[in-house]
Amino acid sequence: MASLWSNVHPSLVLGTGYTTVGSAQQVWLANTPEPGLENTYASSGKQYNSILFGFALEKAFTNHHENIEPAAGLEADYLRNSNMSGVVHPMVNVDPDFDRLNYSFRMNSYLLFATGKLSMLNIISKLGGYLQAGVGGAFNKLSNYNETSPTGSSAAPSLAPFRDRSNKKFAYFLGAGIVCQMSKATQILIGYRYINSGQSGFNTSPIQQTKDTLNFSTLSNHFLTISLVV
Repeated sequence: MASLWSNVHPSLVLGTGYTTVGSAQQVWLANTPEPGLENTYASSGKQYNSILFGFALEKAFTNHHENIEPAAGLEADYLRNSNMSGVVHPMVNVDPDFDRLNYSFRMNSYLLFATGKLSMLNIISKLGGYLQAGVGGAFNKLSNYNETSPTGSSAAPSLAPFRDRSNKKFAYFLGAGIVCQMSKATQILIGYRYINSGQSGFNTSPIQQTKDTLNFSTLSNHFLTISLVV
């Protein structure tokens, strides 16, 4: 049991970056009265500021190459996005040039990964490099969907917005960067990480006549990370 827990190191991960989502999509909301109702929802920008907080446990393995250190472990992350926003084009099936609405919502993700890391230490003095990957799952929560009318628009916001929804999806990440050996037991890692946290979408509005809803394609997250391993 002692050997199992030897060389097990906790680490704290912090990251800042951005999340990209899909662009325009059309949602069919009603069949009656004719000719029905279809809206287009267009993201106002493909990149949204994001923050990453993570905690990991990893076990380092010894090998006959003194400067090469493989490790495996588990990592739990919380990914927080700033308010997402976009533009609604109402009734595009009737009048594509009808006045617009603005929409906004929140999206947070909770992620759990099994991780693997390969470090090459002391390439230059106490500096080295690492490659890292993780596979697992994401719990993506969309909430607080809201519509507003911009100044001068005659379009009316929905009386019953899309409802909150949580989505469980496969997720993975890839990372690389530099390792600074601060002491025998302490490392600081600075690098880039790409996280694919799967897809996400809202529940339908309680008053719509269809099961079509606002969905977002693969959520791609790009971070500059700093990790403290002790």
